[in-house]
Amino acid sequence: PQTPFRVKFDIFRRINQGGKPLKPQEIRNCMASKRARKFLKKLANSEEFKIATDYSINSTRMEDQELVLRFIGFYYSRFINNETLKYSGYMSDFLDNAIDILNDAKGETYKRIRNAFYRSMKNAAYFFGKYAFRKLKHEHLLPNARKQFINKSLFTTWSVLLNSYEPDDIKNKVNSNHLTEPLASEIENNNKYYDAITTGTNDLSKIKISFNVTKKILGDKL
Repeated sequence: PQTPFRVKFDIFRRINQGGKPLKPQEIRNCMASKRARKFLKKLANSEEFKIATDYSINSTRMEDQELVLRFIGFYYSRFINNETLKYSGYMSDFLDNAIDILNDAKGETYKRIRNAFYRSMKNAAYFFGKYAFRKLKHEHLLPNARKQFINKSLFTTWSVLLNSYEPDDIKNKVNSNHLTEPLASEIENNNKYYDAITTGTNDLSKIKISFNVTKKILGDKL
């Protein structure tokens, strides 16, 4: 059975018609607690996030906060509690549930998420520079190449798994932009991976492939 929180979401979506309907993240913002709203906004406005995404994410319809919520949801599911938040292939429902959990979370959980997010963003900026979270091929690394858009699937998997490394330790171990070439090679040569980050990217099987490849690259190169 649906929880009261899910029922509220469904009702809100049904009446969200006509005029200029709210985007899903704007609806979540209406359903979030004041603390959760401030937290999402703080992370989305952080220098760490802006630098990692090269100041390229639009905040007008809360696209930036939806990306942040993706990190929170999958980080929570993989590193905090897989029983209370599990991805089953429906991204919108998963992010709704992530807001529900954030509404009830304790201060220690907020702190843990915040620190993990900042670590991830610093690492992404160091490992990839201006190419972080973008669907790279080697041609895109050439001077004057057209800049690729942020890829939500790449953001989801890379941001979550990069939290496991301490930025200061990484800088002593490898050079900056260390992962741009390996990622470009994987995207060019691994058809399953390319497909996973290109079409039907929210399918459970595609999410699993994307996480597995990200984990493999990190294991091989760090």
